Amino acid sequence: MSCRSMGSVRSLRSGLIGKDLRASSVKKLLLATEIGPGDWIQIHESAWKTGVGRSAIEEAKRARKAGSISAGRIFRDNATHRYLILQIIPFASPGDAISAVPKLPGLIVPNPNTDVQLVSERQLEVAEIPQLTDGIAIEQTTRGPRGQSSIRFIIAAVNSAAIFVSGSSMGEIWDWSEVLQVWRNQVSKIENN
Repeated sequence: MSCRSMGSVRSLRSGLIGKDLRASSVKKLLLATEIGPGDWIQIHESAWKTGVGRSAIEEAKRARKAGSISAGRIFRDNATHRYLILQIIPFASPGDAISAVPKLPGLIVPNPNTDVQLVSERQLEVAEIPQLTDGIAIEQTTRGPRGQSSIRFIIAAVNSAAIFVSGSSMGEIWDWSEVLQVWRNQVSKIENN
């Protein structure tokens, strides 16, 4: 076999490994049927190399060097017009995941296609959600062309990954217990895969 053919085989193999890694990350995300009550449909799914773009923190650079693939899904509940975003961001170690969590709110863009302005933001105290360890919870109000919306999200470290769960709505506001339950469902799926 020529050197040129070996290069093609290596490229093909690395392409397959990339697809396998992407599939592995994506399959850890909840499906619409696993979210909980509601008429949920998946409206978007993506996977990308961790540490690309705005997330150039040191922990993300180490994750990228390790070959980490992040994944995300966006869902809509047709009955309530609420939205849910899930993301898994694998890091090189549990320590990196824990130290990255406080840095991530400014780096994660829940929906880059929206044209909204941040009206208010509040980070909850640990005592307000005692079940959440190694993570943060933030609520935001935004205003855009279609009106005002409320967003509640959790970013927390689980093993060597950061898990992002964001519930948003222009109508019925997500209760923190609902966001936390989706987060628990997501953690459970990761731990059982």
